[in-house]
Amino acid sequence: MSSKTKNREVAYTRAIQICQNLARLTVYELIGGQILLPKEEEGTSSQPRPLVLLPVVDEVSASAVEAVAKIGTTFVAVKSTLDAEGDEQIEFTVLTPKNGKTTRHGKLRAWCDGKHRIFLVPDGVGDEEPTPCFQFDKGLRKAAQPWTDEADRIRGLELARTLLLASGGEGAESRHD
Repeated sequence: MSSKTKNREVAYTRAIQICQNLARLTVYELIGGQILLPKEEEGTSSQPRPLVLLPVVDEVSASAVEAVAKIGTTFVAVKSTLDAEGDEQIEFTVLTPKNGKTTRHGKLRAWCDGKHRIFLVPDGVGDEEPTPCFQFDKGLRKAAQPWTDEADRIRGLELARTLLLASGGEGAESRHD
């Protein structure tokens, strides 16, 4: 097996672990390795919508973009990479259906508040074209910027990264309300 193939397998395995931790931290459970469905104990009058988590090594494929438009379900692509220092980084791409087409929001990072609610937020601050924030809350919905200042932004990014990279579910306990 080539080094490149081995690296791709490791990256895919890390992306799957992140998906599993994300499911544990939200109101969802992982079904069949990729689809998030509402946890039964979280059922309320407001029915959560299914999501599809898509662990990826490369960019989101054209077939995934096409599937979102056809089936009308939001996909969240999860990609694990190593930065120049060898630290694991997580990048998310949200694909949402609208009028038979797919809207793509890429280069998102996880952010976590003090109650362990998970948000997906733009990677950069002050991007030219504003990318919305999303919150896992009975579906993935657009949300206001969740942090109050730069220190809170950094704290939330690091907390989310720690929780999502926890091995074997350590630290990835269910969210607190």
